[in-house]
Amino acid sequence: MADALVSIVLERLTSVVEQQIHEQVSLVPGVEPEIQSLKNTLRSVRDVLEDAERRKVKEKSVQGWLERLKDMAYEMMDVLDEWSIAIFQFQMEGVENASTSKTKRCTVGIWMKKIILDHLLGKMCQEKSGIYIVSIFGTGGMGKTTLARLAYNHRKVKTHFDERIWVCVSDPFEPARIFRDIVEIIQKASPNLHNLEALQQKVQTCVSGKKFLLVLDDVWTEDNQLWAQLKNTLHCGAAGSRILATTRKESVVKMMRTTYKHLLGELSLEQSRALFHQIAFSERSTWEKEEELKEIGEKIADKCKGLPLAIKTLGNLLGLKNSEEEWKNVLNSEVWQLDEFERDISPALLLSYYDLSPAIQRCFSFCAIFPKDSVIERDELIKLWMAQSYLKSDGSKEMEMVGRTYFEYLAARSFFQGFEKDDDGNIIGCKMHDIVHDFAQFLTQNEYFIVEVDNQRDSSYHLSCPREYP
Repeated sequence: MADALVSIVLERLTSVVEQQIHEQVSLVPGVEPEIQSLKNTLRSVRDVLEDAERRKVKEKSVQGWLERLKDMAYEMMDVLDEWSIAIFQFQMEGVENASTSKTKRCTVGIWMKKIILDHLLGKMCQEKSGIYIVSIFGTGGMGKTTLARLAYNHRKVKTHFDERIWVCVSDPFEPARIFRDIVEIIQKASPNLHNLEALQQKVQTCVSGKKFLLVLDDVWTEDNQLWAQLKNTLHCGAAGSRILATTRKESVVKMMRTTYKHLLGELSLEQSRALFHQIAFSERSTWEKEEELKEIGEKIADKCKGLPLAIKTLGNLLGLKNSEEEWKNVLNSEVWQLDEFERDISPALLLSYYDLSPAIQRCFSFCAIFPKDSVIERDELIKLWMAQSYLKSDGSKEMEMVGRTYFEYLAARSFFQGFEKDDDGNIIGCKMHDIVHDFAQFLTQNEYFIVEVDNQRDSSYHLSCPREYP
């Protein structure tokens, strides 16, 4: 397993470097010697892996080393994915700006068209009364949250605002919960308050006279009264305060009376095909079947309707499939014929889900019980799977190891993201993309319902109960 992962990382690293040279893109100038050193190190590691695999049975320290190596390999693949996509994005910019220099020098993440930052930092506007609202909107899976997160964590943003607050809103829109989250983030402690008016006063105390950035991620409500309740509470902030909202609905953008709206449009057919090809074929520097599958891949990419998440999901899935028949099965699947309501859950996710074993399908759908945007602790998740009897030991592996294998499989298929790691590089937590979370809830809509109750400590308790049928 570790040997295969290291080999894949080496191939991906070589492929990305070759692509960088071909496209004349320098994402990190002067990094070539470090890359070559890393490749040499990985080759040396690979040379001793066979012996390490034999020794891990008796030597716990070797087993731990191999686990850390696998975690590092997954992390490197994530970085290489971002690197490849960044090269692709600047390749597209080069097509649109052909009159500019052929050499494009930039760092990973600069692709946010700089416009969002300018609006947040006040470079595109004159300060006036009221809160300046920036909205990023577009179809689910377009990268709205990613763009907002890049802006939120930008070094200039960190120094520009007195307070930065990130709140996942989702549905329903509950001002009291949002107020509690704001206070908890600013004061680093949950307020022992339940009354809405008391919470409003506490928020005003926290932000009064301060220049703040409040990110409201995944807003759905079109209720102007609920929105006004939140907005009016925040008017005591200093001039230059900003609200940055992400939403799938343009009607929400209008309801909020957005000062500046930023549409994330769908990828063109050419961009979709190029991105799909990069992901599906990137793990092999040469592949004799590439040409015969290229045409099928282009048709599959076209069906993704320009959605990066769908393209990435199917690219990762088909990157593991070698036969023309398997690719055609995806292309001709009846899943693409879903009606409009069901299409919101993404046919690409359904296809990837159907490719899982029944045991891993159960483990994934169970994740619907977690609140949207919450951090899922890996070991806690594995214990919950065990408690549900979803994990069966085959005699050669303990159940915890089976659970870890399932977790890694889901992570490799893009069902998990946003990994948190300890000092040794081991994965200890993750998140689910909101589209993936919606999909998990769709799968369990006839089996579970979720009740959220505020306890005395003002944290949220999520209870999942089987539905009863007559």
